[in-house]
Amino acid sequence: MPLSLQIALNLSHNLFQGPIPSSFSRLTSLEVLDLSYNRFSGQIPDYLTGMGGLTRLVLSNNQLSGVVPKFGSFVSVETDGNGDLIYPSPVAPPQAAAKKRKSIVVAVVVPIACVATIAVFVVIAISISNLDQTQVCWITGDSLHQFQIKLSKAMTAICRPINVMQSNQFYTYYKVMMPCGVYYCIKRIKKRNRSVSLHSLERFKQGLVNSCHLSNYTMAPLACVVESDTTYIVYEYPQHGTLFDLLHGRCDDSTLDWKSRFDIVVGICRSLAILHGGSLFGNQIILLHISSSSIFMKHLNQPLIGDIELARVFNSSQFFVAVGYVPPEYAYVMKVTEAGNMYSFGVIMLELLTGKPAISEGTELAKWIIQYEDLGEVVDSRVSGNSVQVHQQMLLVLEIALQCLSVSPNERPDAKELLETLLTLGQQFGI
Repeated sequence: MPLSLQIALNLSHNLFQGPIPSSFSRLTSLEVLDLSYNRFSGQIPDYLTGMGGLTRLVLSNNQLSGVVPKFGSFVSVETDGNGDLIYPSPVAPPQAAAKKRKSIVVAVVVPIACVATIAVFVVIAISISNLDQTQVCWITGDSLHQFQIKLSKAMTAICRPINVMQSNQFYTYYKVMMPCGVYYCIKRIKKRNRSVSLHSLERFKQGLVNSCHLSNYTMAPLACVVESDTTYIVYEYPQHGTLFDLLHGRCDDSTLDWKSRFDIVVGICRSLAILHGGSLFGNQIILLHISSSSIFMKHLNQPLIGDIELARVFNSSQFFVAVGYVPPEYAYVMKVTEAGNMYSFGVIMLELLTGKPAISEGTELAKWIIQYEDLGEVVDSRVSGNSVQVHQQMLLVLEIALQCLSVSPNERPDAKELLETLLTLGQQFGI
């Protein structure tokens, strides 16, 4: 097992048995370890508590026993489905006198903590509001955007949790209203994270400029501000949020009929063909991750791939594919690949065809559907309705999605090849 493995290792839904191997202790940079739905037995080894980079440990649905060791407060540990585990008892409640002392301490500490928290937000807000408009590197030449984007005022909104669209350990998206009343999307890249390596500021900015020419396929940046520990990138706000929002979130996915879903599949595939082919700049762009949360919906039939500039911020070996979208070979290949992108795209296709998220109740959609006996039952009946024709069309596209999910990367179609197949099917479907 490569000792330099970083970000995530997903070994769930296999037939591993016996004690948890000690070799995991050497993966000191690993942040997410998923061993769920196996047959691991014995105690949870103490060495797992010493994995310095670990932030999430998933041990659900195994045959583990014994006392659960104490992990740091920053580590999320999931152990449900292990009937013989023993959880340490909470500390016995103090006596009355101790309670009184504790109440005094709480009465003092809580206000101090609140003041400290407020002070932190004030410091952040002040530092952000001190951004001068001259610090903005304009990517777009559109004078209207340049007039409407006022970072010195609007970026104070990133201190408000209500404005967070999505977030992970590497970046956060915010929905921000400019003083003119127009909404924009701001991404804050956290360069303090040890995985971020901004090798060349000019190369990064040039990459953003090049991205403008991909505005029909990707989220095109409008402006950026690069500071010593943080980078901010401004985009137009996508009217319909993300594809995840449309399918599984706060939006009503009933607006997505079969034609809309097929158009989204074709649109994403076309974007991947452009990025992988390098036809615009001669440089191939392989996405560090792709999921329904990274597909932004400018219109219901126009998906835009997000985060393409991250390939210029993170090394290709520092991928952070979301659980449920991880190609099996990423556990040992240690870098993103075209075939890996196509696997993740296959999962997105499954989401559009079944209406189910990539992972639900600990089960990955890709693994669940491969084991399902009657594929005719997995497509979303709300989409096909009573139409036999639509149902058959969805099954044909499902066959293509399963090709993308092939265990062997060499057996997956490339984006250009797949686009031609989809366009031919679209003509046959009459949509």
